[in-house]
Amino acid sequence: MKKLKQPFLLKNVIKNYEWGQKGEKAFIPNFLGTKAKKNVSYAELWMGAHPNGPSKIRLENRWVELGEAIQKYPKEILGNSKKELPFLLKILSAEKVLSIQVHPNKNQAEE
Repeated sequence: MKKLKQPFLLKNVIKNYEWGQKGEKAFIPNFLGTKAKKNVSYAELWMGAHPNGPSKIRLENRWVELGEAIQKYPKEILGNSKKELPFLLKILSAEKVLSIQVHPNKNQAEE
């Protein structure tokens, strides 16, 4: 089994939805220690392997999508043999009021 250098460095995806915070007080750029771009909405920071915004992980001196890395090294990354990250962590930074969102699975939606 290959020994991977830990902790793993991630590059995460920022979603720029219209309702997100803008300007120098925007939470997400401040949280990341970066400067906010003018007139850009910083709404969500995604950390995970979701296909619509996968994090990238630094492995073997290159950046790869987190899902790809988990498929190759599930035990080393997740600590078990499952090949799927069971959650998507989102940090929200809302400037405008949001509705409540529910994301049921297929069985829950049918019920």
